[in-house]
Order: sequence, then structure tokens, then C-alpha cells
Amino acid sequence: MSLFKEDRMKSKEQLNISSKFKITKVVDIEDATHWIPTYDENIPMNSAVTVGGKYRLVYDKFEDEDCIIDDDGHLSLIYLCHNGDFVKMEEVIYEE
Repeated sequence: MSLFKEDRMKSKEQLNISSKFKITKVVDIEDATHWIPTYDENIPMNSAVTVGGKYRLVYDKFEDEDCIIDDDGHLSLIYLCHNGDFVKMEEVIYEE
């Protein structure tokens, strides 16, 4: 199967396959794929993340740490001071 997104989407349409995501809360950032901010009374409402949003964790080789890309498009470590949950998102594919 091709790795190109449009080919995968085409294949799913032809086979009538849908996908959803299973989200599991994890404790260790090493097991997480995303971070979801939760309400935090100590953080202004106009911060660079949206409560309930899903932010993919990305590894920054230069800084040697995991970051997110915030709503402004910047690498951020806001998860260190903002309430939130580390989660593992897995795609679940099923045939309709």
C-alpha cells in the first residue's frame, strides 16, 4: 500500500473503511503521543493553547526535549505549567 495520504484515502473510500481514534490517558510523557490541556485558573484564557485541544508531542533534537506546537505555531513547553493530560492516540480502522 502506498504511503501517500491521497492514495491511502482513496483506498479507504474504495473499501468503505472508516477510522476513528482511541484515546488513552497515560502517566508518562514517554508513552504519550499528544497533550490535551484542561481548565487551569492560573493561566489566562487567551493563552496559546485551547482547553480540550489535542496537541501532538514533537521531539526537538536541538533542545533534547518534547514540545508541542501551540495555536500560534510556536514550539512550546506550556504543558510544564498548564494543567492537562498526556494521552496516547491510536487510529482504529474498521470496515463499514
